[in-house]
Amino acid sequence: MTLKLFNANRLAFVGALGLSVFLTGCFEKEIDESVVFKPRPIETPAINASQMRLENEESLTQPSADELVEARGYASHMPATLTHGFWGEGDSRIAWTLVSSVTSAEKQAKRPLIVNCFGNASDRIRDGVWAAKKSFMWGDVLLFDYPGYGDSGGVATTESMHDMQLLVSDNVDELGADRPVIMWGHSLGGFVCSELARTARETDAVVLEATALNVKEVAEAWTPWYLPFVGVDIKDSLNDYDNARALAHFDGPIIVLGAKKDETLPVGLARSLHKALKKRDLNVSYFEFRKAEHSTITDQFDFQKRINPLLEDVRDLKNK
Repeated sequence: MTLKLFNANRLAFVGALGLSVFLTGCFEKEIDESVVFKPRPIETPAINASQMRLENEESLTQPSADELVEARGYASHMPATLTHGFWGEGDSRIAWTLVSSVTSAEKQAKRPLIVNCFGNASDRIRDGVWAAKKSFMWGDVLLFDYPGYGDSGGVATTESMHDMQLLVSDNVDELGADRPVIMWGHSLGGFVCSELARTARETDAVVLEATALNVKEVAEAWTPWYLPFVGVDIKDSLNDYDNARALAHFDGPIIVLGAKKDETLPVGLARSLHKALKKRDLNVSYFEFRKAEHSTITDQFDFQKRINPLLEDVRDLKNK
């Protein structure tokens, strides 16, 4: 399962399946951690917080006049301040960045904390500014690197991801104790944020952007209809990734976002996720964007207008 698979990789995968079926008459593709997690090497990972930074972070901390004009709703909260740090130690050390508004203390206390969960090829160094900008108008944004990604230590495996989720949950509970907390996951991050919503005590809302119900449905979506003899062997630990099961007892609002032109995770996967959540009688809303691709939902002209009423309501969930 690759939840942010580049089209070239997907074509290569399909081509390999076709060749194998042609040669053997039957083929089984194993979906394991090497397919799911795609960290991009960092030349010089930060050793301490003073060395940490995001690419183009000046557009958040010292935005130009042109950048403010293009801010799409978050300009009133600019400039932002960035706080970097690490949770844990050694190979279990997780790098994080908090992007905060510089509004008055009274307003700041009421701003939600939005916990961003990246897709499988993204990290806070390269993609942090993009992730922060897409949701900053609704709250301060917490970014973190998965194990083996960005400045974090270790290697990305289902076991290390589980340990990371427990560590992140504890810190989210501390950071969000006095304000609303929104989990916002894109692609693979949808599964990560659903698990965080299950384990963190303070979660108030969840946004699932361009993701799926579970690994099985992703695998089925990637198996070409014209290769009926292809089987897919999914590693047992990956079967634990199921958004509906993780959110089965969540009583806050859930927003599912689908992209009609998504070639990585076809929009039918988002529709199926919405259906499964609705079947469990959860508080779920679905928004589909007909011109959006896998990573461009939040760039759509009507994105903010459509989901703003729901996210604005989250601000009133805590008045401590």
